[in-house]
Amino acid sequence: KRNEWNNRKGEKQGFKDILGDEFNIAWKAIQKNGFLKGDTSLAELFMTVSGTIVSRRVSDRSEVKVFPSKSSDPQLISALITGNVPVQIYKCDNASEDKCLTPALQNVTLSKEHALYSKVHRLLLSLSQKIREDKPLSEQERGFVNATRLPVLKIMAVEAAFKEGGSPLSATDFSEAIAHDILLHYLEEVMTLVWDSVTQLKKTQISDHMVEELRAGIASSRKMLF
Repeated sequence: KRNEWNNRKGEKQGFKDILGDEFNIAWKAIQKNGFLKGDTSLAELFMTVSGTIVSRRVSDRSEVKVFPSKSSDPQLISALITGNVPVQIYKCDNASEDKCLTPALQNVTLSKEHALYSKVHRLLLSLSQKIREDKPLSEQERGFVNATRLPVLKIMAVEAAFKEGGSPLSATDFSEAIAHDILLHYLEEVMTLVWDSVTQLKKTQISDHMVEELRAGIASSRKMLF
């Protein structure tokens, strides 16, 4: 799997950025994800699924902490994908880029309208319209296309060309599969960032045990999606 992650890392610019003295490694990956960046509520749920490692300065030293994946909660994936399910998630103290250094567990209920499935559904409909009208994609739409490994634009272009009247791709049929793939892709991005930064992580006194705890949580989350 590591080879698969490394093969994909070149597709995302900025993964070789220096982490700095203070970082939240999952939040760093989220800032490289054009689909999640700017949607704090959804991003926090993604971070809760993956877990994270945080390093921050306390006085004159670095304090490192693992926030383990909460994928053992059977409701978490449903809360993320379909919404309207109360769960505990890691909420950011400061959601700005490269911050979120002291996340804390809070009870939240993401509405159906703001859940991953609904967001994917809306974007598919918007993309279908723009393909038929040959209009440029927004930044959010480009981020969405890049967040999944499924060839969304190609599929929709073929469907539009072959259906009478240019009927759109059935978003209902594809939304759930794409939502799952976006989550899987994100989990791989977190681990890619860990592998890319392993030397620096050791310099900030992050042990192999901490990295393994994060990796195990991500592996557990992946299993929940199959």
